[in-house]
Amino acid sequence: MAVEIEIFGDEIICPIDFNNKIRNILGICCLFLPLKLKDNFAKNLLDRRCLNPNYKKWHPYFENCPKKHICKESWHNSNNCEIHNQDIRSSRASNSLKTISKDWIKFFIEQNKINQTIKFNMLFIELDKMDISKFGTSKIHENIYNRFFRTTIHYGVKSFFNNSKILVKNVYHDKGSMEKHKYFPYLNLHKLSDEIQRQIQFENKEIIFVDSDHKKYSSSKDINLYKASNIIQFVDLLLGLTSQCLFYLSDDPLKKEHASLIYPLVDRLIKKPRNYNSSWYYVNKQNISFFPKSKGEDFKAKFFDLDGNLIIDDLTKEFHKNKKLEMPFYGSKQQSLLQFF
Repeated sequence: MAVEIEIFGDEIICPIDFNNKIRNILGICCLFLPLKLKDNFAKNLLDRRCLNPNYKKWHPYFENCPKKHICKESWHNSNNCEIHNQDIRSSRASNSLKTISKDWIKFFIEQNKINQTIKFNMLFIELDKMDISKFGTSKIHENIYNRFFRTTIHYGVKSFFNNSKILVKNVYHDKGSMEKHKYFPYLNLHKLSDEIQRQIQFENKEIIFVDSDHKKYSSSKDINLYKASNIIQFVDLLLGLTSQCLFYLSDDPLKKEHASLIYPLVDRLIKKPRNYNSSWYYVNKQNISFFPKSKGEDFKAKFFDLDGNLIIDDLTKEFHKNKKLEMPFYGSKQQSLLQFF
């Protein structure tokens, strides 16, 4: 019997850091949620929007909340904010954004610690090392993303589900430039299905684009998209804070404080990816990798054409984890915490 899952994807482009160092890195994150766990995961995210310590249950509409007599509509509206990694900055983040995003990451980490790990695969593509002319003359970033999005899904399915038969019910992605790409919305999953059809089947081969503003899906008929939008916001947060740990993109204190919550896990995924004895339970459940290992002229012959055809037979050697986290420890508490994992 096939394991039914849904996949949630997002991207980040790291063009420049706070020291004006050009990065030119494309990051991809895919979250793999078994269908039987999806509703509970979404509920945990949503309930953390309620900042009433004695209630902690979220209702999309203030008037439907049974505790509205001890709440205020203005508080509810503030907590109904979009959780966006870019907005986690000392100068712009509301108290609701600070608290909810921190609670989401804490919940995510807690799941690891009780061996209910939330599965994700991240891939960071270092574009400066590549002969990107292989991907056409227009929309090059989108063409590269189109190809490596399939790679990110393929690795996750192969590594996280013990070679089980997988039925992907839906693949969700944040709205953006990929929605208008020639191949991505309609053909990408068809091609992936053809490549790995023995292990994975797609019930819906059209990628569903979801606005990260969940308030656009507040009506009862859009409840599935309402949940998906919040999950997409979580993927954006996870990918953004991981990128902060890896590349030290911002020196903002709030950004560093939030990134420090996930720092121990990112550190372990890079340094000890096969540590089966880890109390974080991440092996074969979570992964961070980089591409390519080679540089410049050494890499020109090692690529795909625009249609995804291999120019050489083996690219597996170009995926690596040889990366030092560039963001330093932030605060003595975080440094002490690292010693125990």
